[in-house]
Amino acid sequence: MLTRIELDQYFEKVVEFLDGRDLFKVPREEMWGFIGMHEKRSTFPAEAAIRMACMFELERMQTDHNYRNSVEVRILRNLWYDLTKPFLNRFEKDEFILQAKWGRRRSQKLSAVLSEMVLSGMCKYSDFNIEDRSRPKRRPGNWEKLKVGRFDEVIIFLEKDSQFPRIEVLADLLGFTVECGKGQQATAAIEGLVTSLKPGVDYLIFVITDYDYYGYLIANSMKERVKTLGVTAEFHRAGVTVDQVSADRIAVAKFLIPMSCQAEKEWAEEYAIEGRYGLEIEALSAKELRKTIATAVYQYCDPDALYEHLKKQALDGMLEKVYSEVVYDFDKEDTETQELKKEISKLREKIDTLGEKIRETVAPLARRIVNEKIKELDTREDFPREWLEEQIIEGKTSLAHSKYTGTSDIKEGLVSLVKDAVNDQVVEAAFSWLFEELEQ
Repeated sequence: MLTRIELDQYFEKVVEFLDGRDLFKVPREEMWGFIGMHEKRSTFPAEAAIRMACMFELERMQTDHNYRNSVEVRILRNLWYDLTKPFLNRFEKDEFILQAKWGRRRSQKLSAVLSEMVLSGMCKYSDFNIEDRSRPKRRPGNWEKLKVGRFDEVIIFLEKDSQFPRIEVLADLLGFTVECGKGQQATAAIEGLVTSLKPGVDYLIFVITDYDYYGYLIANSMKERVKTLGVTAEFHRAGVTVDQVSADRIAVAKFLIPMSCQAEKEWAEEYAIEGRYGLEIEALSAKELRKTIATAVYQYCDPDALYEHLKKQALDGMLEKVYSEVVYDFDKEDTETQELKKEISKLREKIDTLGEKIRETVAPLARRIVNEKIKELDTREDFPREWLEEQIIEGKTSLAHSKYTGTSDIKEGLVSLVKDAVNDQVVEAAFSWLFEELEQ
């Protein structure tokens, strides 16, 4: 295990060697030489290559802000498929040997390298925008559920809990229940989900698993368990399928099926890519995963009901966005915010509980102003259906419309009100007047 000093020194060497170049554009022979390899070597120094790829990604995340902002929340497996494995591919000539040597278990080497870097104090997982959660779940309140055909509830079951952050936004906006397993150990999660289903409730269940024998086994096990309980449910395995993944991505992401039992061999003969390769959920990008789920669900929705639900989410998202900026975000550098901060500072000497007073006063006022403003946008022209649906697939945290925020108008109004309060000899009276205004 390398020390912090050794890792820092290696990091500096990697940055100096690349000199701003893309890792995948450096000539293969030059890269081979830096890592310390020779063409005649039979043993591929995986650890050194993986460490270099991680150093490259860390430097890119630290210095290229546009790139960092484009990277969605991910897990270690995403880093393996998006960066490390394609990089290792450059040094293998025989694709079959590559798949045999670098099956999905080999990604544990990446875990070891990153763990070494994190434990040394050199970096954090968050520096790579890597997030991990232990078997998360989400259950919506009744008020936010999208009505999907005749069904009372839509459930998304993910074979791997690591994919939860990638669909959490979609689940929030559409009001779905999400349950997660842990790969082949998903039995407990399946049992917990199935036993929680209630008689008399009509469920629509979508399952997302790896494209391999065990992924199909998990899906079939859940389907059979639901049947035995006599629960009313329509069941679909929505992915991953070969037609959901591009040919280029399949070439990189496919893994060699181990053929560990006869049933797995039989599955591979009939369904596997080229009779021997499978795909993991991670073969789908975050956007593709959300699109897979949304496409499966939308076919059951009444178009008008879907549109009204998404439009309401857009209006609510806009309200929260503007409200948050006006009331809580005093770190912005725009003129209105700076003016508001200046006037508030003048008021600080007169009111001991300024923070509470301002928030009590400004918060409901901002809500009222924004509510009035967005009523003007409550039309199909302002919120096209295609735009709304695309925002969800893109993974937007809210559907705040780009055409309008209203922040500047509202801040200008608040500056005026605070100025009035400062200039008034009896500040408390000014606030009393303001509260009366709010109650109208």
